[in-house]
Amino acid sequence: MPEFIYKAKSSPGMFKTGVIEAENERAAVSKLRQMELFPVFVRVQGKAVSRRFLKSAAGSGEVYIFFRQISNLLEAGLPLIRALTNISSQNSNSRLKPVVEDLRERIQRGDCLSDALSVHKRVFGSMEINMVRAAETSGTLPEALTKLADLKENELSFSAKIRSALAYPILLSIVGALTLFILITFVLPRFIVLFEDFGQSLPLLTRGLIALSSFSGKFWPVLLLSGFAAFIFVSRFFRTETGRLKIDRWRLKLPLIREIDTRLQSSRFARTLGTLLENG
Repeated sequence: MPEFIYKAKSSPGMFKTGVIEAENERAAVSKLRQMELFPVFVRVQGKAVSRRFLKSAAGSGEVYIFFRQISNLLEAGLPLIRALTNISSQNSNSRLKPVVEDLRERIQRGDCLSDALSVHKRVFGSMEINMVRAAETSGTLPEALTKLADLKENELSFSAKIRSALAYPILLSIVGALTLFILITFVLPRFIVLFEDFGQSLPLLTRGLIALSSFSGKFWPVLLLSGFAAFIFVSRFFRTETGRLKIDRWRLKLPLIREIDTRLQSSRFARTLGTLLENG
């Protein structure tokens, strides 16, 4: 009869590991439940597990769905390793699938869920990892994951409303900038001949606009490439810690943006603090 290595919760905050004989994995789980143990993982002794470090660009929407799925499965009585297996099989096309598989493999090796989540800090935030760690200690993991899913859902809904409100102004700004570029580069040069035929001294502002139009008409490919390169550089710079700090300081100096941003961050702080207090 094969032997299975297991890790199970014996009481709130207490875990027990060992080896049990059973016909298959399901029978091993049944034996553990008869011993009043809550299985965290059960696997055949000596089974090799890959040791890969995975990074993922999974979005917040997939993380929210992941927390919701795993909390529902744990509340239904499934052991953690079986819940992760089910989630991995259901999300065949998800970018989160390799992360879930790595979590399952690490838990099979004996890691707790919070330690497994901490390996993927590009996917799971420090608050989420610490909430899971506290829930493992207190024995309230399903409840904590449900609260995390609710928090993520509220943040996604709020972000969607903000993006929807800003979409139209941003679109108008882009269309206006492109229209202005086309007018200065390709339309205004056709009227320069008319200004020259007047034979009169033009205002300084008009002469500056004509010079800008002439320069833009000759070097517009260089200007487009330079603008694209500048956009890539600025976007990458603002993804760094130094760049984020600079743009946050700049936003807090703008009158209207400062008020909106302060209210947004205060709202997020209140929701996060409420979730943490509810989780003990």
